[in-house]
Amino acid sequence: MRHMLFPGVTVCSANPYREDRVKEAIDVYARSHSSDANETDRETLFVSMLIDLFNRNESDELVHLGFQKSDMLLECSYNGISCSSNFIHSLSLVFGNCFTFNWKDSSHKLYSLTELGSTLMPYKGLSMTFYVPSHLNYPLNDFEDGLILFLHDNNEIPFIAKNTVRLRPGLAHTIAYRKSQAIFLPKPYTNCTTVVEKSLRHIYEVIYDSHYAHQVAYFEALCYELCEQAYIFSKCLCILPIPVIMRYAFSLDRDGRLLANTCIESTTRSSYSNYLRVTVTCGSAYVTVHKQAAKITLIHAFSAVGGQTGFALSVMELFELIYRLILKEISLWRYRRNIQVEQPAKLPTAVIENVSS
Repeated sequence: MRHMLFPGVTVCSANPYREDRVKEAIDVYARSHSSDANETDRETLFVSMLIDLFNRNESDELVHLGFQKSDMLLECSYNGISCSSNFIHSLSLVFGNCFTFNWKDSSHKLYSLTELGSTLMPYKGLSMTFYVPSHLNYPLNDFEDGLILFLHDNNEIPFIAKNTVRLRPGLAHTIAYRKSQAIFLPKPYTNCTTVVEKSLRHIYEVIYDSHYAHQVAYFEALCYELCEQAYIFSKCLCILPIPVIMRYAFSLDRDGRLLANTCIESTTRSSYSNYLRVTVTCGSAYVTVHKQAAKITLIHAFSAVGGQTGFALSVMELFELIYRLILKEISLWRYRRNIQVEQPAKLPTAVIENVSS
């Protein structure tokens, strides 16, 4: 418990794009393509612009279109310790700019459960206050107001598309977590691995800075996503870069990564309701560990072989003993029979006396 780390907490805006910056970018994009950016065509131009930015690998421009941490975060406190500067930026094509607290890297300290500040707090854990600028959201039907929050391991990539919590503005939220850990057996018992292959490494390099990509751990859900993208690429030579921004595809038929384009075709509130507070606290200071154990280890295998061999030898020795006893009885029976045949028959005494006289 003393050395148990607080998990990584990733927060994103539920609506990833700022309307003012998107409209400005659409106007520039329309002029560069000799198009008219009227209200009817803005949504089509918006999708085309995102595809163009993706195909040109303009991740900096995608970051600029989204909400920054300074646009949303008002206050951050971990057990009474100010933590506003302890965030790492990442990029998601679904939710844009995301910010992770307590992520494992060399420039930030990892917080454990026992670290306490001098400020009195009602709940131990991470407390964050946000301002949700709903009036700046770009009007898209697929997105809502609020925030997206995801809990994960300290060296795990925030896979925002799954296992997320949606936070509604105007409310205070409390999230209690319990940590469990599953430990699977390596080969030859299972096909599980902890090695981060170059295909996973590429995604980490795109989502984080390149020097962060060497500090991440294997993530099963992301591996499934890579398999889906590889299958799509094998069918149409393009990829669907959701939920993460993938610039390259890893084919099922050949080694190495291949450059790929996207498969997508071109196509007033109260001020109080914009504020949101979330508290993440530990529900249990103990980790539930589910660990696979081999039923037969190498020692057990040798022991089992020795036991089975000993039993087989014992059975063979038993049959050998029975065999030898039977041979002995047969030999004794033959010996007795031969003795009886070789001995002469004895005459009666009276007959012998008459013969003598």
